[in-house]
Amino acid sequence: MFFGEPENKTTEALGARVAALYNQRSYPSAARFKAALAKRGLNVPDAFVRQLVSEQGNRQLFAPPPRFTGKVVAQHLDERWASDVIDFQSKTVKKGAPVYILLVQDIFSRFLFATALRSKAEVESAFFTFAAGHKAQAGRAEHGPGLRVHKSIF
Repeated sequence: MFFGEPENKTTEALGARVAALYNQRSYPSAARFKAALAKRGLNVPDAFVRQLVSEQGNRQLFAPPPRFTGKVVAQHLDERWASDVIDFQSKTVKKGAPVYILLVQDIFSRFLFATALRSKAEVESAFFTFAAGHKAQAGRAEHGPGLRVHKSIF
């Protein structure tokens, strides 16, 4: 049963329409999705909307943009780097598949180095692999708690 009605092609079509709208709206919160459904004239029970949202791993993040008003300037290659680690643990498809991505960007050239990693323990060695042959004078690393990049490479 779907929405308290007997299961039939109309109900399946409505379910597909609701799921497509949820995907199209970029996985909003239950309250925002309920408002979007009401705007389109779809009367869907609150319990179903909450269940649909709770089953999804995707969430919208609303945060103010960074308030940096200065300029990030580099005069030549390898003068300044920025690095970060992306965590895709909630999207893992296969056991043992890479779930992290290390990004290192040279600010001057805008060259972006990316490598897939299976664990956070690999971050430091991957960073040093990239850093071999490069010598940055300054850097910014935002790898989260528990991850360190030694000052010796900067």
